[in-house]
Amino acid sequence: MAGHSKWQNVKHIKAEKDRQKNLLCNKYVYLIGIAVREGGPDPKLNIKLSNILEQAKKNNVPSSTVENALKRGGNKKKQIWICRNT
Repeated sequence: MAGHSKWQNVKHIKAEKDRQKNLLCNKYVYLIGIAVREGGPDPKLNIKLSNILEQAKKNNVPSSTVENALKRGGNKKKQIWICRNT
């Protein structure tokens, strides 16, 4: 980390912080997706989703990331399998 180039000193710190933020965002995207599939996309009716959204806001997860996760989780269609015995 020593040297005269400021960017060489900053990039290591920035890379680690970006990695940590990315892991945090991915965690909340995953949790939101599960909560939406289990209880629906409305936080007023889905307590688990409401709690996750509150935690995400406290941890400074970007609102665009949260909105995209809600859209993605809500678009999953449930498949119904019909088995016929012939």
